Amino acid sequence: MEDLYRDAKRGVRDSQVFLERLEQDPSFGNADFEALRGTLEALRVAQVQLGQNFNSEPAHKREIWRQKLLQLEQNIVDLYQRQERCLSKARAAQSEQRIRDELLGRRSQANGGDTTIQIDGYEAEAKSLNRSSTMSDQIVETGSNIVEMLHSQRQKLKGAKKKVLDMANQLGVSKELIRSIERRELADTYLVFGFIGLLILIILIIWWVRR
Repeated sequence: MEDLYRDAKRGVRDSQVFLERLEQDPSFGNADFEALRGTLEALRVAQVQLGQNFNSEPAHKREIWRQKLLQLEQNIVDLYQRQERCLSKARAAQSEQRIRDELLGRRSQANGGDTTIQIDGYEAEAKSLNRSSTMSDQIVETGSNIVEMLHSQRQKLKGAKKKVLDMANQLGVSKELIRSIERRELADTYLVFGFIGLLILIILIIWWVRR
């Protein structure tokens, strides 16, 4: 029983050293994990055999052996848990590496075959943006010209209105007719300003979109 226990303790120490290496570098292969699993299974078998031989020991030694076997069981359980953690970490690292390799492979294929398509797409997009920019500039310029034209026409209408009113006064036209003319002129003024405001709003929207 002493020899079996000594071999089991040696196996525990060797497994602990190996697990420390795995915890620092999880890139070991499957063969290393299989070797560790075999060692742990051998330790589990040794633990069972020691438990079976426990009752054959003298009564005054059983308490000592009971403590030794409990410690051995705790060591083996701890080794199994550490092995599972290392195995999970290694699988995660392998999965990440596989995904990384697949992405790199796809990128290399894309760079080999689709580069021209991507460049053509970028050029088409740039041309479309240039056309949109040119059209926007033309719309803004047209709107500005219309606003200036309306302002000029309003100034001319104001001058014409003054002349018409002067002539109406000279010809003795009734005040009611003059007020009717003024109301019509005021309505035309509101219409002109409303149109100017709409054009300014359109220009501002275009400017905001292009900003």
